[in-house]
Amino acid sequence: MLSENAVMSAMVVQRKMYGALSELQETTIELSDALKRQDQVSFRLYLGLRQDAINQLVEYRAALKKQCAGLSDADRDRLEKILTGDATAEQDSEKRLIDLVKKNKNSLERIIQQDRMVNQRLGGKKSFYRN
Repeated sequence: MLSENAVMSAMVVQRKMYGALSELQETTIELSDALKRQDQVSFRLYLGLRQDAINQLVEYRAALKKQCAGLSDADRDRLEKILTGDATAEQDSEKRLIDLVKKNKNSLERIIQQDRMVNQRLGGKKSFYRN
């Protein structure tokens, strides 16, 4: 069973990730709106803000990876399974962490869909997401 301290530490990072994902989603929506208006100044501004949120997410993922590396083999495997969504809860705190991981994953999927629309509108046939 994973220690309460390990679960809570991961929970703190996942909450920070949720904040960064919310910011990323909002910025992606604003980016899309600026593209629709053909407002290049705002588009560049939101693109920079979006990159800042992405950089934060990269840092949070690195923090989780570092946390996992500092655990025993069994605890590391357990936490990694929780963080990838491949685990069922053995205790209440794990359930809360699993729920937050799912929430973050769903947010990321919505952001990717929004990004796909912006990228296809901007890039056309040269889009990263070309069919």
